Amino acid sequence: MVRQNISEDISRERQSVVRVAFAAWVLATLAFSLNLLIMLVLLVTKSDTKSVTSFFLALAIAIIGEPVSWLTWYKGAYNSQVSLLVGAGSVCRELLDTNACQPEGLEALASTPLLASLAHAPTSAVGV
Repeated sequence: MVRQNISEDISRERQSVVRVAFAAWVLATLAFSLNLLIMLVLLVTKSDTKSVTSFFLALAIAIIGEPVSWLTWYKGAYNSQVSLLVGAGSVCRELLDTNACQPEGLEALASTPLLASLAHAPTSAVGV
């Protein structure tokens, strides 16, 4: 099951970026599906070798392209915008460690070298 909640996981100033990325992913998915439908119509109306090849190519692109674009493109954009605090909260839920979910546990978690370096890293290379 895929979980995403833009309004809770993403800071308010970054939500528009993620919403636009999601809309672009939906449009890409619709384009994959429309391409498959057009190739199906072409296959039914004009049964030659080229239309059969085009249909199976469109089918492969639709079957492979939609989940791969979700995982590599949209989900990457979504995960890059998730705030550090939500990430620490999800670590708490995954570990089921009640001490880590307390404020002092979050401070200890934030003091780890990796999370400390992330907290001081620039938020955007483009200046969004």
